[in-house]
Amino acid sequence: MRPLGPFASPADFAELEDEVRARAEQATTRAPIEPFDAVLVLWDYPGAAIHVQVEDGRAQVETIGADAIGRLDPQVVFETRSDLVRSTMRSVFGQDLITIGYAAQVTLRSRTAMRDNPHERLLNLLSRQQPRWRERLRRDPARTLGFVVGDPSIRYEFKSRLGLSTFKKDRAAPALYGIGDWVDVARRRRVDRREGWG
Repeated sequence: MRPLGPFASPADFAELEDEVRARAEQATTRAPIEPFDAVLVLWDYPGAAIHVQVEDGRAQVETIGADAIGRLDPQVVFETRSDLVRSTMRSVFGQDLITIGYAAQVTLRSRTAMRDNPHERLLNLLSRQQPRWRERLRRDPARTLGFVVGDPSIRYEFKSRLGLSTFKKDRAAPALYGIGDWVDVARRRRVDRREGWG
């Protein structure tokens, strides 16, 4: 996929990299973050990429050439547009622009990387911290309670904790969206492409 709008300038890229670095440093000082190694590839700035690595509780952010990605072999290569990365960091629900809008291409290095979710760790690192339910309840009790009462998953969890749930899970049923299912789908797509079907 390529950007619909204009390409970013070198100054735009440098500003975005600085903002990613500041957000990563802020996030790692706020709470412990599991280690990950990711590269942000920007469709609107194809000559370079942003390498984000978290290790031993510290974040390192640097510019790399697009040709260096293969040598680095990061856990995840996350491709999107610079404006969406910026929105992820700046707006309250910016992460949804990427995760709900599917405005990214994510390439994971291995099955282990699939289980570790480095793409989620990257998005959590970059996105604004969402207020906890206790904070939401203090700020706007009526709205928060209305959401809780209207959400089926929260009602189910509440009933389950009280022992009032009538739903019985079939232990023999396969897991919904099990990781093995996704691996099989990816493997079949690769074979189909190789054979000229997809």
